Amino acid sequence: MPRKVKIERISEVPYSVLPGRKYLVPYICPPTAIHGYEAGYPIPVIGELHDDTLLGFPYLHLHHDRRFIPPRIYNEMRHPWEALAVTGLIPNESGEREIDPLWVNVPIRYGEFVCYRQMPQPTTKVLGLDRLEKLFKFSKLENRVCPHKGISLSGMFPDNSGCLTCPGHGLKWNASTGDLIQQIKE
Repeated sequence: MPRKVKIERISEVPYSVLPGRKYLVPYICPPTAIHGYEAGYPIPVIGELHDDTLLGFPYLHLHHDRRFIPPRIYNEMRHPWEALAVTGLIPNESGEREIDPLWVNVPIRYGEFVCYRQMPQPTTKVLGLDRLEKLFKFSKLENRVCPHKGISLSGMFPDNSGCLTCPGHGLKWNASTGDLIQQIKE
């Protein structure tokens, strides 16, 4: 009789995931097409539902969990590190963004997803990073948890310069000292 393998819930293993293994991962099913996903197709997400008013984005949203995005979608994404707006913003008649009513209260569920890659480091600067760096200039990365939104960096590997970049909002930290590395020069 085959032994049943326990599939770990991603909250139990925040970042120490192995490519090729399955995990129980939080996801949403978008009511409309977004970021290369068809309506209803499950999108793996990371972190808590939050706004980024400090960055000029006052809408509630989640971020993609790039470790679990299938290669065919990941390779087609213009910026696979970008936020996924759970609010489903659409332009109104005056060109301003507003919430698509279909996106209000989209539930977060857990489902089985294959891990395709370790968490990639952001490759370009995140919108509003200069404001974040000023706010967190004197903060420290403690226990590999980013102080901005509490995203764990525990399973990430430092880049060639010994730094960890938060996948949520792009703050870069020295993995040894916990100091913020300023990417935007004042």
